Amino acid sequence: MGLTQISGGLERQVMFGKKKKSRATATFKDRVDHFWKWYSAVAGDYYDAIEAGNCGDLLTEISIKVNEMWSDFAWVFGPGPEEKGGHSFTISGEGLLSRQLLAEYCVSRAPELPGWTFYSSRQPGAVSADVSIGMGEVSFDFGGLWVTPKLDEENEFIHLTAWHPAFETAEEGQGNTALFIMLDEVLGEHGTDQWLGEINTSDKELAGAIPVLELRDYLHDLEVERGWKKYPPSETYSVYQMDGPDDRFLRSDTMTGSSCYLDLIGNYLDEEGPLQTDPIAESGAEFVFISYPEATAPAGSEANFRGEIEDALEIEFDNSSTGRLIGGALGIDNSYIDAVIFDGENSMAAITKVLRDRQLPSGTCVNFFVAGNDGRRVVL
Repeated sequence: MGLTQISGGLERQVMFGKKKKSRATATFKDRVDHFWKWYSAVAGDYYDAIEAGNCGDLLTEISIKVNEMWSDFAWVFGPGPEEKGGHSFTISGEGLLSRQLLAEYCVSRAPELPGWTFYSSRQPGAVSADVSIGMGEVSFDFGGLWVTPKLDEENEFIHLTAWHPAFETAEEGQGNTALFIMLDEVLGEHGTDQWLGEINTSDKELAGAIPVLELRDYLHDLEVERGWKKYPPSETYSVYQMDGPDDRFLRSDTMTGSSCYLDLIGNYLDEEGPLQTDPIAESGAEFVFISYPEATAPAGSEANFRGEIEDALEIEFDNSSTGRLIGGALGIDNSYIDAVIFDGENSMAAITKVLRDRQLPSGTCVNFFVAGNDGRRVVL
């Protein structure tokens, strides 16, 4: 069965810490709220320690606390935004969308604390021309990296050809590794994926090249002049369609849908049912989907009918901070609404309330994307 997508500062690097996974059974919402209660109590002392240059004294304690929330998160201290100053604390999903959804929820629950800014992805670094990346015996300074951009108007990307004098003497693979590290520092955790298409290296500087340190301004100009607005991965939805829908398993009747997490849908369809591997295992959060009979919706208004249910769910999730929508689909037999939930049975109760308020018919279900949860399915 086929799934076809048809649209779609170095100063900061104090520590990215991980420890063994916690086996706590608390919901993700409980863990997040516990973490921020703790962070609020230590924020003043942490601020003073960073000001005094004693970051190293904090690493063990904060690694333990982040690990208690979820061991698959990375974290980092850094400077606050230029206009605000102070310091920042970042919880990162390290470029994986499944983790990014949780990182964004975590930071959305952060309190307002004097001197602190909180981020859910690594920000562009405060790099300068004399800062360098060491790869073995070769050093790649930011001042030596030049890039030649080529516009892809149709896809609203730019393709880059990069040159650095150290490429010539670097061992195989070192140049590419250094290049991607440097691009991530200049553009931030999401910038490379959002803006860049093909990325190649060259053994000579090409005409039209600009210093990599000017790349951020170059992309900003594109955003302003051409309207190339870029959104975070969690807010970027891809439309997909099924090749040959059928009735072999739940969701195999899908005709078309949209999702900000297309891999989740693709993996479910490839496995022909619930996943054997949970992409957010032991986090206390879960991926679920609602299924209801397609015949429930007035003929010709199926999408609008589903949209009204989604609007009601979004309001309920916003009010209760128990989940967020990530997509939906129309099938021959059923319609589907996909979500990530953060508060276990409280989240399921919030969903059920909306479905009952909207008078969804008998046979409507709240299902889990991951295997082993049949006993927790809600059936109206």
